[in-house]
Amino acid sequence: MKIFKNSNKKRKNVPDWLYVVIIIYVLLLTFLSYARYIGLAESFDLKENGRILFLTLEGNFLFDDAGQLGYTGSSWGLHFSLLWLFVLPFYYIFSNVWILLLLQSFGFAIAIIPLYLFIKKKLNNELTAKLFSLVYLIFPTIFLTNITEFTFRAFAVPLLFFVVYYLEKRDWKKYFLLLVLFMSIMEDLSLIVFFLGLFVLFRKNKKQGLKTIILGLSWFILTTNFLIPFFAFNSDPSINSYLFYQKYAYLGTTPKEIINSLITQPKILASAFNMYDLQYLYLLLVPFLFLPFASFFIIVTIPVLLQNILSPNIGVLCYNEYHNIILIPLLIISSVYGLQNLQRIISKNIIKKVVFLFLFANIIFAIIFGVLPLILSNEWSNNVLIKNNFCFDDSFKLSEISRIKTAYVEYKQTKNIIKNIPNYESVKMSYRVASHITERRNLFFIQSRPDTWIENYIIIDKRDIKPEDEKEKILKKLQESYNISWHGSNVYVFKKV
Repeated sequence: MKIFKNSNKKRKNVPDWLYVVIIIYVLLLTFLSYARYIGLAESFDLKENGRILFLTLEGNFLFDDAGQLGYTGSSWGLHFSLLWLFVLPFYYIFSNVWILLLLQSFGFAIAIIPLYLFIKKKLNNELTAKLFSLVYLIFPTIFLTNITEFTFRAFAVPLLFFVVYYLEKRDWKKYFLLLVLFMSIMEDLSLIVFFLGLFVLFRKNKKQGLKTIILGLSWFILTTNFLIPFFAFNSDPSINSYLFYQKYAYLGTTPKEIINSLITQPKILASAFNMYDLQYLYLLLVPFLFLPFASFFIIVTIPVLLQNILSPNIGVLCYNEYHNIILIPLLIISSVYGLQNLQRIISKNIIKKVVFLFLFANIIFAIIFGVLPLILSNEWSNNVLIKNNFCFDDSFKLSEISRIKTAYVEYKQTKNIIKNIPNYESVKMSYRVASHITERRNLFFIQSRPDTWIENYIIIDKRDIKPEDEKEKILKKLQESYNISWHGSNVYVFKKV
């Protein structure tokens, strides 16, 4: 009887309402992301990951033929992620990429449990734990990414919250186990572990902090210097290094050269900052009321911020981009530590007002920067809301739900047409169609072979043709060598003459 009571008490550490929130979130966000999926919206990573899983089941273990960075070969030659081993059984059972959308929604939603437990333990206030947990779910970066893209980093979020929870409990075995799982999702997450080690070293426990630093640094060196180059070289002997260093080639081709450039040539770092960087930092910090700066934990955000700010790809500076997925949990954690520090010097009444102001600021931010872009035009979102022209190039719209029946009809027609194309025929397709026809062998993507039209079938969504005024010209050009065997409102299927 006593054992039963204790186990029941432990269970109640997680209130029932959290499970209700998780179920509602998973159902709602999976529905919205699936609505976008059958509307043939662009999703490069969903297409690429679905293709890798299909080829793995066909006998080509983790083979990536999407042509990212001009590379074709083992997926571990681009990114070293052990999460494939977790996802693969689900794909084997359901044999469709929609299961990835469901798993992603679950990954984002389940993170609310360790977040709630962490905040409750740290601040000893259940109301604050509830409010901060809800802020996480309504933050635009989280739910917009959940709707519009698929990323392995979604599964790193709950692990990160569990890491800091067990850090506060001083349960070092679970802490280090979760750190290893966290790093195994993507190699660059080890940099976050390295900086987390600095925080633990100076604020928690020197011995465990040093262990964390060594663990993070060792994993980064192991994956980027040995494992990834090994798999890349076996796929393409001309490649003998971590390909993603190419993104920062203006700083150097190795971590040592990049760090040396930043230290010896500070002008490079200064010149990297522009209006987009300032806007990016402003949009990230304002909803948090700059609370992260009240905590030393803010240093853990450094690797993510530097990766994004120094990247030549300004698209990563969009708050709705999946590159910022792990940054939001870090800022929430830093805000919690910051709030704890303020409690020592500010009265409880003022702290209570800060918490409610925090919630209010995030509700307003979620409406303006999360809901409105789902309703209003891309032009308004880009030019009025955030004053750039790239963040909402292909944003999902809630109005598409009203057209879901029509979209589903074209989706099914497209799938049936593709299904009837013999497997020995070569097929090339554009982005929006790509995630729907990953389950065949003789397949090419327009990105991987951009200037050739030699395949037997071309399947293209005219919304993928850029610039706009080139659409009719390209469609007519294709008809010189191909016949239109079928077309819907957006999708065209060309068969070689």
